[in-house]
Amino acid sequence: MFIFSKTTTTASASSDDPIAELVELNPGTSYSQMQADLSAYAEANNTTVESVAQEALEDARGSTTNNVTSSSGFRQTVPVLPAGRNRGDIFITPANTLGFDHGHTGLYFSAEEIIEAPGKKGEHTQSHRISRNNVSAPSGSVLLNVKIDQATKDSVADWTNENLLGRPYNSNFAVNKFGSFSALNCSQLVWHAYDVAAGIDLDSNGGPGVYPYNVKDSEHTEIYHTVS
Repeated sequence: MFIFSKTTTTASASSDDPIAELVELNPGTSYSQMQADLSAYAEANNTTVESVAQEALEDARGSTTNNVTSSSGFRQTVPVLPAGRNRGDIFITPANTLGFDHGHTGLYFSAEEIIEAPGKKGEHTQSHRISRNNVSAPSGSVLLNVKIDQATKDSVADWTNENLLGRPYNSNFAVNKFGSFSALNCSQLVWHAYDVAAGIDLDSNGGPGVYPYNVKDSEHTEIYHTVS
């Protein structure tokens, strides 16, 4: 899950220190860790920390403003995630923090099981494979087909199951397309699986970080079911 937060200091932080605002937008990430991650990315890409920080900040802001709006707050019950149509399909569910819909994503290992990096929710902090019945799907949740052949999507599902389970949660989305991938957040897991196992970049805007709704907006995905 991507956890987006906003505090009363965001406006000043954005004008004075983009790294500070990135920390605010990625709860659980310290200033020193954010700075170290940005520095590593800048060095690997022959650019400056300042330019990477600004690019990552614009990416984060843009990835939370063009999203599905959930109406789940008006419902007494929230349905569980529907069965997937094919292995390797992707789900995206609305996930709101302080009024911002930032989304959560994962992929289908089978019609009845999904693989996700769940975020820091109780005892479930590592990437895992679970029944779809354990995942809530508020109104506005979508199921996505990746527009490639099924054999390749099967390979993505198998590779994810064999290689990306049991990894701790990564709270930093700002440059999550870079690094060792020893820790994962939700969109990072989906993006990395398709990047490695299928050679497809699911990030719609090409920023240094990939967020759930970037996957929804990718030219490689299409919605085939929306939860009403």
